[in-house]
Amino acid sequence: MGMVIPLRRRADSKRQHSRVPLQQPVAIVDTFGTVATATTADISPGGMRVACDRYTMDSLHLSDRRPNPGHDVHLDVHLRLPLTSGLIKLDVECRLVYVVPNEDRTHFLTGLQFIRFYNSGADIVERFLKEASLFECN
Repeated sequence: MGMVIPLRRRADSKRQHSRVPLQQPVAIVDTFGTVATATTADISPGGMRVACDRYTMDSLHLSDRRPNPGHDVHLDVHLRLPLTSGLIKLDVECRLVYVVPNEDRTHFLTGLQFIRFYNSGADIVERFLKEASLFECN
């Protein structure tokens, strides 16, 4: 069974937003300018989950770092969201919330909270989620 590595204590409340499954390539840039690639797992108005391999976590210096709730890890995330009008670029600053490794620690699921959107990014996410909900109803 995988181990959850929380970087902040979770509130005892339920999830604020529902997640929409999404598999898109994503570029992650750390504060040192290191660029790594991964794949989104899902997205919500408040953040996203990203799946990546051990190499990606190592390149971002996240897989062996001890969690430190007093020090936020910020990452710039870049991806294209599929809208009915085409693929729209989303650039957003995120805070790393948690890392969940699989049993053999070769793959990780990371929780990212949106901190700051660039170039109308909040509107782009809202449009994507609205369009996704329309497809679910049909």
